[in-house]
Amino acid sequence: MSSLMSPYHATALNLVLEAGSLALDFFARRENLAMSTKGLLDFVSQADCEIEQSMAAAIAAAFDGAHLYGEEGGGKTSDDYW
Repeated sequence: MSSLMSPYHATALNLVLEAGSLALDFFARRENLAMSTKGLLDFVSQADCEIEQSMAAAIAAAFDGAHLYGEEGGGKTSDDYW
């Protein structure tokens, strides 16, 4: 990582890399991935939900209780949300 990157940005980058690693793991097991629909032609996978939940927890832990407002699970908005 660049020495020009702030600790905040370095932590965010690590979270993105972690999400990417989880996504690749799910991709490798895609034949067994559970799928459902949220609406007409609106599909959601087990990977979508689990990665979002994992990132919500990681963001809260890394950024002093910050919230993630996600596509699959919604969430809570506040002064500090992603």
